[in-house]
Amino acid sequence: MRVASLWVFLVLSFIIIRRIYQSFGVGIPCPLYTVTGLYCPGCGMFRAADALLRGDVWQAIRYNALSVVLLPLLFVFSVRETVRYIRAAAPAPASRLEIALCVGVASVSVLYAAARNLPFFAILRP
Repeated sequence: MRVASLWVFLVLSFIIIRRIYQSFGVGIPCPLYTVTGLYCPGCGMFRAADALLRGDVWQAIRYNALSVVLLPLLFVFSVRETVRYIRAAAPAPASRLEIALCVGVASVSVLYAAARNLPFFAILRP
């Protein structure tokens, strides 16, 4: 029941935030960008997810290219972990592959954040 509640909460939150974004053009502000003026790896991710839902892949890539790759992977991983949790009734320890994948995603995210703040990679900015 807790798992279902969490998924319902996440989906409803996304729908509400998306509706606010579509109606008023107000998205989720990035705290890092607000304070420092630097783009984080997540800047533009919500707009990219919205563009993906509309089927506009090119615009999603313009908002945040990394999210076009990571959002589907994150969704698949979340569903897999949910099913695994329901079947086992307890969280299973992470495998070496999962740990390596997490480290890889974190490394790529740091490199992406650094690149999108460099002048010659301005195309990566949202």
